[in-house]
Amino acid sequence: TGELAPLDVVQDAAAESFAEIAKVSYFEEGEKPKEMKDEVVAMAELHHTDLAPQVQPKEVETWLDVTLERPDDSQILIRQRADVVTKDSIIDNKTSRTKVGEGGWKGRQRVVRYSKGQAATRVDGQLSSYAIGFKQKFGKDPKEVVLHRLIRYKGGPKAEIVPDTRNQSDYDRYIQKVLRITERMEINDVYPIDDPRICGWCGFRQICHGHEWWKYINNPDVAREKAQKLINERLAEGVVMSIEEDKVEEG
Repeated sequence: TGELAPLDVVQDAAAESFAEIAKVSYFEEGEKPKEMKDEVVAMAELHHTDLAPQVQPKEVETWLDVTLERPDDSQILIRQRADVVTKDSIIDNKTSRTKVGEGGWKGRQRVVRYSKGQAATRVDGQLSSYAIGFKQKFGKDPKEVVLHRLIRYKGGPKAEIVPDTRNQSDYDRYIQKVLRITERMEINDVYPIDDPRICGWCGFRQICHGHEWWKYINNPDVAREKAQKLINERLAEGVVMSIEEDKVEEG
């Protein structure tokens, strides 16, 4: 219908989603789930009142799969969902504790349109992948790839809009990175990461021990064996990586 859901509905959905995700999340020392839930609800309100009214979505949480050709004529399939696709742009919603660049705020919002902000998005492989998926699905390059960032401050959240573009050089850089990763996967050159915070959002957390992150450190050999097994299975399916899939389905 083009109308936004009532604010109280959005707030309740944010609180319920946080409660479910918190069950399998790792919290750093000093972090209090109750306070973090309140922050999540406040960020949902900010997005609803300040960012959402500016967007005219064509598709929401839509698949933008990417198919890449390899030198041996085999293919790589990258499965991914984008938060929002408009008629000519891609919008990715993020939360953070820090802003991208410098500059003044206009109320609770600002738009970053200068080199420092763009440098942060230019090297973002996820945005490049989304742009390639957009081109393969709709037959044209997106006019913009945009980050909508909700930033956590003690005095309340603020919103930051970071627009950027993508060109063929960006596509090529991303594709070469994927090809190198695929080659490493095929020879089982994989190691579980030792940073437990990654497990909270990683789409491949099932490769080792899920949210029982301490087992990574206690038994890294077993963790690596499980990682290798899953990667072999995914390669057999023809799927190399899945971006945002779990995040969308859970939250």
